[in-house]
Amino acid sequence: MAEKEVQNENQSSDVVEDLFLSPDDSIVEVVGEDEVLSVDDSSARLEKVNNLEEKVAALEKERDDFKNRMMRAAADLENFRRRTNREKDELRKYGIDKIVSELLPVLDDFERALEHSEDNASFLDGVKMINKKLIASLEKYGVKGFEAVGEKFLPQLHEAIQQVETDEQEAGHVVAQFQKGYHLHDRLLRAALVSVAKAISVVEEVDEEVDEEVDEDQSQTILDEPAADLSEPSES
Repeated sequence: MAEKEVQNENQSSDVVEDLFLSPDDSIVEVVGEDEVLSVDDSSARLEKVNNLEEKVAALEKERDDFKNRMMRAAADLENFRRRTNREKDELRKYGIDKIVSELLPVLDDFERALEHSEDNASFLDGVKMINKKLIASLEKYGVKGFEAVGEKFLPQLHEAIQQVETDEQEAGHVVAQFQKGYHLHDRLLRAALVSVAKAISVVEEVDEEVDEEVDEDQSQTILDEPAADLSEPSES
C-alpha cells in the first residue's frame, strides 16, 4: 500500500513537470502582444500604406484639375461679362445708325430748300424752324454735321467728286461742298461730297502768255502798216 502511494506521487510529479516543459525540453519565453509581429502582417500593412498613398496622389491630382477648370471658367465668365457690357454700350451708342441714315436725305432737302427760298420770308422761317428742330433731335442721339469747305482733304472724312483748278484755295483743300458729312458720336456716319482744289497748270499759263504776246504783235503790225489808198482812181 505504501509503495502504491509512492508510485502515485511520482506519477503526479511527472505530470506537473510535463506541464512546464516543452516537447523538446526548452523553456518558452513570454513576450507582450505588441512585440509579436508576423511577416504576413507586415507585408499587408505596407501594401495598405502604398494603396493609401496612391489614393491621396489621385485625389490631389483631381483637386488640381478641378481648381484649374474652376479658374478657367471664372476667367471665361469675366471675359463674357466684359464683352457683353461692351456690346451693350456699342448698341446704345450706334444702334440708331440705320434710322439716322434714312433721315439724312430729309435734312439734305431742307438745306436745299433753304438755299433757294430766301425770297419768301414766311416759307423761309418755317423751313428754318423745321431744320433747326430736326438738327436738335439728331444731336440728342450724337449725330453732328461738319463743314468741309476750306479744310484739308482727308480721305477718311471727305469723298472727292471733282478737282478744280483755282488759286482761291491751297492745293489739296476743299473748294466746295455738295453734301455735308456727319458723325455719330466719334464714328463717321457719312462722308462729305466735295470738290478739291488743285494747282493751275504752268503749261496753260505759258500758253496764255504766248497767245497774249501774239495778239499784241498782230495788233502792232496792223497799226504799223500804211493805210491803203481808198480814193477812187482818176479818169484819164
